[in-house]
Amino acid sequence: MLLSELIRNLPPDDFEHVLITGTCLDNEIDFLESHPLNSEVIYIDEFKRSILPINDIKSFIKLIKVLRNLKPDIVHTHTSKAGVLGRLAAKISTPRAKIIHTYHGHLLYGYFPDWKISLIIQLEKFLAKLSDRLVAVTRQVRDDLLRAGIGPTDIWSVIRPGLEVPRILDKGMCKMSLKITENKFVISWIGRFTDIKNPKLALDSISRLPREILNQVVFVMAGSGELLDECQKYSTILGLNVIYTGWITDIDPILGASDLLLMTSKNEGMPVVIVEAALRKIPALVTNVGGVAEFISDADTGYLVSENSEEISKKIIEIFTNRSNMQEVAQNALQLALTEFSIQNFVASHIQIYKL
Repeated sequence: MLLSELIRNLPPDDFEHVLITGTCLDNEIDFLESHPLNSEVIYIDEFKRSILPINDIKSFIKLIKVLRNLKPDIVHTHTSKAGVLGRLAAKISTPRAKIIHTYHGHLLYGYFPDWKISLIIQLEKFLAKLSDRLVAVTRQVRDDLLRAGIGPTDIWSVIRPGLEVPRILDKGMCKMSLKITENKFVISWIGRFTDIKNPKLALDSISRLPREILNQVVFVMAGSGELLDECQKYSTILGLNVIYTGWITDIDPILGASDLLLMTSKNEGMPVVIVEAALRKIPALVTNVGGVAEFISDADTGYLVSENSEEISKKIIEIFTNRSNMQEVAQNALQLALTEFSIQNFVASHIQIYKL
């Protein structure tokens, strides 16, 4: 999503952008189908999110051929796998191109055992030597990677996510579209159903709410992934009535119906969804991981909690019983999003590193 925002807002007289991307897995939806770009898009069918050795080799070879034909001045990679294959392919096929990689987060904790993390660090150290600029979405992400010895300080930049102000939908209509009565308090969780997003912690937290509050709350979980079936069964065991939307291409109706956004991740860079919620004056209750504290200040621009279902449940009860305070928190979050996370700052910062 952030990449599409950047492409749409780069000045066309100065930049010609070509997006090289893979194809979605069977349980995913291609964002570009519902959000077409005003630039060329080249798909490499073998390039997937998962590690698939034979397909990865094929996609690497195709990527080299594509880059040789394009002869770009700048190669800017995003995501972990694209950062590996893209930077290696760029160095082989277009050695004169400026190579930039953006870390939207990192894999230094929460994903793999220590021995795998050590291998990842060594690989990223090598790839940093191939890179002209490294970009992190938060200071926390940059500092974590610098402490791991990835790249020298002088090639790093921090560029926070930037979003355009969204359309504001009628809350009642959004609730109606989800078959939720208007008087219900809607808590939404939006993300991939994977271990790192910790969806079962969200379910555990909601299940701890006292019955008198639970009767007034509707919990919506939007997204898909390998843990979706398990979470659906788990919510049944817990006796929770959860609305599961599956993959969605437009989160506007979900956020439009929401009173509170819940995020329970084990690791994050800067989750864009909390900025999207803020732009709609919806406060977020998030686990204090990664760089989220660079946006969320507890009880000021949102609510911070540890990865503990009892603590999260208590915080939801506190928010629910003092809903008048939510408006001030939501307003503060909106102001922060409009000033420090604007699309104008986001694009200008990219133009600056492109022209260095």
